[in-house]
Parts: sequence; C-alpha cells; structure tokens
Amino acid sequence: QGEELTEALNIQSQNTIVYLGGVVITGSLIMGLLIGLYLFYRINQRIKKLQKNVACFIDNDFSSEYAKDFLNTRESAGDEISELGRHISQMAGHIQQQISALKQQDELRREMVANISHDLRTPLASLQGYLETLKIKHNSLSSDEIHNYLNITSKQAKGLQKLIDSLFELARLDSCEHQPEMESFPILELIYDVIAKFDIKAQAKQ
Repeated sequence: QGEELTEALNIQSQNTIVYLGGVVITGSLIMGLLIGLYLFYRINQRIKKLQKNVACFIDNDFSSEYAKDFLNTRESAGDEISELGRHISQMAGHIQQQISALKQQDELRREMVANISHDLRTPLASLQGYLETLKIKHNSLSSDEIHNYLNITSKQAKGLQKLIDSLFELARLDSCEHQPEMESFPILELIYDVIAKFDIKAQAKQ
C-alpha cells in the first residue's frame, strides 16, 4: 500500500505540475497578447497622428498656420516612427521655404512688370509729345528746331529699343545662362538723356 500511495501521490503531483504549467503558459500567452495589442495601439496612434498632421498640412495648401503644430511635433522615442516624423518635418520645412521663396519671387516679378510698364511709358510719351509737336507746329518751327526734335525722337526710339533689348537680356540672366558684369558709363550722357526726355513737359509747365 505504501508503494501504491507513493505512486498515486506522484501522479497527482505530475497532474498538478501539468495544470500549473498550462495555467502559466495560458497566462503568459494572454499577457503577451495584451502587451502586443497595447503596443500595436500605441504605434497605430502615433502613425495616425503623423498621418493626420500630414493630411492637414496638405489639405490646407501647405499653409504655415496649419503646419506650425505639425512642424513642432517631436516624438521622445528614438525609433523608426520618430525618425520618419523628423524627416517629414524637415521636408515640410523645406516646402515652406520654397513656397515663401516663390511668393517673394512672384511679388518681385509683379513689381518688375510695373516698373517696366512705367519705363516703357516714359519714352513712348516723349516720342508722342515730340511727334505731335512736329505734326502741329511743323510750319512754325525752324529747321534747327525740327532737326533737334527729330534727333530727340530718334534718341528716344533708340532708348525704347534698348529697354526692349534689356528685357530679353533680363530673361537670359533670369535663366542663369550669363552672369552680369560691372561697366562704366558717361554720366553726362545720362544727364542729357534725362533732360531731353522731360524737356517738352518742362516747357509745358514752364
């Protein structure tokens, strides 16, 4: 009976060990599953947050107002998601700089067009003034005055052609095909051009 009792106790002990082992394994699997689900939830939340920030940044036409929070978002963990967020933040910052540069360039182009229109209008107005004077007063003008007016109109026409050529040259410079070079010019010629350009208006206003 002692051997049978010992064998029964051994079988019961083995069953207890198997049961406890099963409980431990089952508990470990459940705990691992819960931990995995928690980690997946945390990773998924970070990815969704990053996706939401990127989508908001794109949907609002890359506006700095909507990109501010996104660009300032920094993850404390040093994993692949944080690295991805850092690269996207750098990319968004670069996009912001490019948009700002394009807006500034567009503003400069509009200002340049306005200045070009003004510069073209001035010699055209001077040409028109001298030609109308020659047309209306050609009988009362002396030959020297007619010759002087014709010289001025010819000079204004050449200046207008020079402005047009400068526009083409500016287009070539804008394409970075050539580099500008400094050169000297006679200041008296510039003064004479200004005087001739506004001579008719000055006489009209006395």
